[in-house]
Amino acid sequence: MTTEITKANMSEFVVTGEFDIAGSIKPEAGSSEQKEFTLRFVMSKTPIADIIHSSLKDKKINWQVKGRDKFAAVVNKSVIRVDYKGGRAPVDTKQSYREMLAGMTPEQRAAEIESLKAMK
Repeated sequence: MTTEITKANMSEFVVTGEFDIAGSIKPEAGSSEQKEFTLRFVMSKTPIADIIHSSLKDKKINWQVKGRDKFAAVVNKSVIRVDYKGGRAPVDTKQSYREMLAGMTPEQRAAEIESLKAMK
């Protein structure tokens, strides 16, 4: 039997356990050096409301990045309904790459472009 968690009853639920998620980090944008790691989140009676809030905050950031293209259509102070899809939101690789390049110095950008040209 599955218990449905709703906005009204979510304060009754907590999560306990260890949850892993893999990631990687570079010393600076554009660096070829990279280290991989696993973050192990240790939860001990963590309110489910906290986990949901954190997840929605990440989804909001993803929506905002894509929403820039729709800025003119957004009505100030409006409520925008968004279907929640589990997992990670799809990454727009072009937009992600543009943002990475924008954060680089001209020298770093030139080096990145040269490294792309060298790829076969």
